[in-house]
Amino acid sequence: VSTITVNVTYTVVVSTGGCADTASIGIVVNQLPTVVINATATSICIGSCTTLSATGGSSYVWAPGAQTTASINVCTASSGSYTVTTTDANGCRGDANIFITVVPVVNAFITGDTVICAGDATILTAQGGSSYSWNTGDVTSAISVNPAGNSGYTVTVSNGVCSDQAIVNVAVSPLPTVLASAALYTINIGNQTTLTGTTSTGTYNWAPSTGLSCTTCMEPIASPTVTTIYILTTVDSNGCSASDSVIVNVTLECDEVFVPSAFSPNGDGFNDYLYVRNPCVQDMEFSVFNRWGQKVFFTSDITLGWDGTFHGKPVDPAVFFYTLSIKFITGTDKHIDGNVTLVR
Repeated sequence: VSTITVNVTYTVVVSTGGCADTASIGIVVNQLPTVVINATATSICIGSCTTLSATGGSSYVWAPGAQTTASINVCTASSGSYTVTTTDANGCRGDANIFITVVPVVNAFITGDTVICAGDATILTAQGGSSYSWNTGDVTSAISVNPAGNSGYTVTVSNGVCSDQAIVNVAVSPLPTVLASAALYTINIGNQTTLTGTTSTGTYNWAPSTGLSCTTCMEPIASPTVTTIYILTTVDSNGCSASDSVIVNVTLECDEVFVPSAFSPNGDGFNDYLYVRNPCVQDMEFSVFNRWGQKVFFTSDITLGWDGTFHGKPVDPAVFFYTLSIKFITGTDKHIDGNVTLVR
């Protein structure tokens, strides 16, 4: 506390009749105390405290609260102003105030898939604040992770004053095992092979479906007309999938045409029809004649065979003559004449 030099002198003259006397007095003006408030923090989280410390006087009174110490602890749930009034040794009073801001607490949490398949990635997203810091070194709210094994991830979320942490564990499920194979990897067009799938899950999904007897069985029959890659996919209870492939090569050996030399249409279910057999037929004309040159059968459909009848009646056992003209899918033509024996 300092004083200001006497700046005014007051004089009074007192007289009685012819007698007089003079008196004077000086007024000293004292400076008001300079009050300063220091705070450990002017912004605090709900549930946190700050310490306010005042200097500049010899006695202090705080408001609100009416505390009389130089330092006070402020633990409040709402923002507000705090005032301190101080008195110095000269009895002069001064005051100061400070505003304390109370910030809502941060509740950090993480969303995202926490169970993934080996080799996959998942996006983890943190929420609850305005700034984010991950134990991976990332400082964004969302990160993409593809751990090789079970891993934990921690994020610190802050709103500038308050912070909170959240932890999430990502579990990595191993992929199922799958193996695709074929009994024959190369077939001639029109023939077939058996595909075999081996999986750890017992589920099967073959693709494409073209040329397959089934797409969800362990051992489908494959009859492709062109070289085809078949893919077997299996999915386990965790939704993890794995695939393997097998290629079936298809060759075009079209020149060999088979017409049986004999057949027996006796209804025993064996060799009852006379068919032309070739996988590459595009168009054909197949005619059968008896010994007198009479045409007893004709077809242009390779799926149709002669049942040994003529005009709806069975013909007698004999040797029959046939002519066959074929146009192959390769663009070549062939003509065949031959004999076939019908037996009963």
